[in-house]
Amino acid sequence: MEVVNVKDIAYDEIGGPPTLYKYRVWDIVHHDRFIKNREVYMASPETFQDDMDCRIPVNIDELSFNEIIQVVEDKNPSISPEQVQNFVKEKLRPGYDTVHLLNYLDSFYNDTFSKMIGILSLTAENHLEYMWNLYANNGKGFCIGYDTHVLFSYLGGGGPVLYGESAPVIRPTPLESIESILVKKVLFKHKRYSREKEYRTYTVFKESDSNEKRRIQLPKEAYKKIILGENISSNHRKEIITAVKNNLGSIPIMDRKEIC
Repeated sequence: MEVVNVKDIAYDEIGGPPTLYKYRVWDIVHHDRFIKNREVYMASPETFQDDMDCRIPVNIDELSFNEIIQVVEDKNPSISPEQVQNFVKEKLRPGYDTVHLLNYLDSFYNDTFSKMIGILSLTAENHLEYMWNLYANNGKGFCIGYDTHVLFSYLGGGGPVLYGESAPVIRPTPLESIESILVKKVLFKHKRYSREKEYRTYTVFKESDSNEKRRIQLPKEAYKKIILGENISSNHRKEIITAVKNNLGSIPIMDRKEIC
């Protein structure tokens, strides 16, 4: 797996919970691969339902003309300084109209970003009724408990999602580092999602990488436990128990009622 080297938040720096959870449904396409293939799928932000999730707009309202020049030069290293200035002047006509420039930067930071970033969404909780209903088919599914340290170390980093009413301010590179922009984009969500108590780990791919690269196989030691929903069918229970023994080894398989 070929990834771009970025400075991520290490697990040891966030002091997070030792176990993080992913809710799944056994008969939904590809969900069984989380156990059978020891895989996780690093989703593109393009697939997220919330239009603002990972798509916080770049703030250019307070940038000076010289700062805008720096930003455009950073995105177009092959053109001359004179061409950069002409480009900026043209995009800012009439007056100090930043709409065209903002669209240009949004395309770079959102469209390009969505092609390169892969996100695995998890939660710190294994007993939330809301999560069992929404992500595990009203308790008919299952929940995987991952070792946070192993998972974050293997996939590249991550941290807890920060919830708020207003999104953080993002300034374009080179005025703000790409590492800082990534963290703000990936680890912020509106407070209406706060009950999910989400953690995220993410990987940055090359833009040319195929969609199949988003499937990443984990080592067995990344798995700590499997929790079966209270409404899971007897067939799914048997299939999951067999799949766990064949692919993950002797990790605990628990019923949800045992942890409530």
